[in-house]
Amino acid sequence: MPPVGNQDPNLKLAPDFNGPGYQNLRTLMAQAGNLTNKQIVEHLQTAYNTDKQVRIEAWNEQVRLYQEAEELLVNQAREDEERRQEEEERAAEVERKEQEKKKPKINDFDENKEVDSFITPRPSAFAMNKLKNYEYVELSYFTPEGCAAALEESKATADDAFGLTKVDGFMALRPVSSFKPLKTVIKDKDLTWRQMVMGKNSMLHHMVKLGWPEKHVNWLALFYFHLEDHPMRLRPQGDTILLNLQAVVRQEWHDALDQNEGFNISKINLQTLQNIADEFHDEQQAENLIEVSKNIQFVVAAPS
Repeated sequence: MPPVGNQDPNLKLAPDFNGPGYQNLRTLMAQAGNLTNKQIVEHLQTAYNTDKQVRIEAWNEQVRLYQEAEELLVNQAREDEERRQEEEERAAEVERKEQEKKKPKINDFDENKEVDSFITPRPSAFAMNKLKNYEYVELSYFTPEGCAAALEESKATADDAFGLTKVDGFMALRPVSSFKPLKTVIKDKDLTWRQMVMGKNSMLHHMVKLGWPEKHVNWLALFYFHLEDHPMRLRPQGDTILLNLQAVVRQEWHDALDQNEGFNISKINLQTLQNIADEFHDEQQAENLIEVSKNIQFVVAAPS
């Protein structure tokens, strides 16, 4: 509808031009134009109808313009509402995707696959975290004794125990078990040959599971193969010397990788092996001299 105050001319009734209200006008018109009363009434009615038609056309144009403006406002309001809803839906979709990213994910499984006949003992969370981050970690963690110790310690540590640690320059909450080393860790050089073999087998297995590059895993495995097949093992204290070698070389390999100066660990450097053998024999000789000295002092001090 048009603005309040305007009146639809279609609804307005025509005046009674033959009535007493128009008597004076009719008299004047009769005197001026020598017209009969009937002719005057007809002239007045014609003039009124002509004017009414003009006002009706103006009214209709006003109604059309008002309706167009009203439709424009309705359409604008509808479009604004649709945009608002679309923005809310987009925001809700972004939020849903963000929440989906934060949700824990679980992988699919093979319906026809059974659990392995042998399940490799699981090392401590600390060792697995180190291995996952491509950092050096002692083989002791991967030995049966190390895995058993990790299991015992995990029973004594609450699963929901968290601590602060630095990650990429920021402080973050991590499970305590992920950065707490075992109290019973044995240095690589002090392992028995059996512990070294079983530890490296478990470590290589977990390196594969954690997605280490195949090249790195293969060359490291070949390094240990060369140790197990090395002729040094046939010599006295040969296993101990090779244990010292693997401890030094694997640590050096990790340090070199961190500095982007990695080398082929599978190649055993004979000079390095000789140096480690010499150091071992020197230490053995020094220990023997100390022991002999103690025995001589004991004999001298003994009463005759």
